[in-house]
Amino acid sequence: MYSRSISCTCFCGWFSASRTAYASKILTQLTKNLIKSKLKRFITYKEIANTIFTRSIELLAGEKLVGRTVIQLGYGDLGEVLADRYSQYGARVIVIEPDVMKCIEAAEKGFTTFRTLEEAVKYDKPFLIVGASGYNSISKEVIEQLEDGTFITSGVTADLNIFKEYEKEGYKYKAIPKYGTQYEINGKKITVLGNGRSVNLFDSEAIPNRSNDIFKASQLVVTDKIINGKDDLRNQVELDIVDKWIDESNILEEYYNLYFKRK
Repeated sequence: MYSRSISCTCFCGWFSASRTAYASKILTQLTKNLIKSKLKRFITYKEIANTIFTRSIELLAGEKLVGRTVIQLGYGDLGEVLADRYSQYGARVIVIEPDVMKCIEAAEKGFTTFRTLEEAVKYDKPFLIVGASGYNSISKEVIEQLEDGTFITSGVTADLNIFKEYEKEGYKYKAIPKYGTQYEINGKKITVLGNGRSVNLFDSEAIPNRSNDIFKASQLVVTDKIINGKDDLRNQVELDIVDKWIDESNILEEYYNLYFKRK
């Protein structure tokens, strides 16, 4: 669909570089820049957030969510959409966001907000915690204050790192096929929906292919530019350059014409 915009030199260059440190440099530049690009933020993250929400509802199955408390960790590109989705579903959503500007944004949208999860669990005991912060957001202090039967899930792996520590320390846990992992911690059962990855990818490739195509196309565009030396990204985040490459590639025009242009 987008092949007209992308040179085959991308693949040739990648093949020749794949066994060198240069390949690692390309991957680093690609990852750092694309995850913060306008395309990822304004198109792809919304689709990912929707699938995280949908998959978590599927896994909760017969559990009641309406009227119960959901704590949303992070109010960035993923978290903002997730908070809206759970709220629209009928949950009482609390947003945790250390960045004061984003915290103000969430509060002015009507959400109860806290700067830390430790503060929030003293205020209210959640039925479900949803991670989208991108860092180790859940501490042992928090886990100890949760009620028996609490559910936790995430769209970002780092939010669930605390459970790796519990496993290393010998706490009992059991995998529940097609569901998640249940941990016994200080006499309470805490269930992690999924397997530690983004929950939308648990037993499912839940990001619709047609919505993910444009991001894959942008990966090829940017890789082609890096390999062919169009600009030196200096292993840094150079969003102006990357966004310009994507704009010039015409993939956004193709995407709009395919899905939204009225004929």
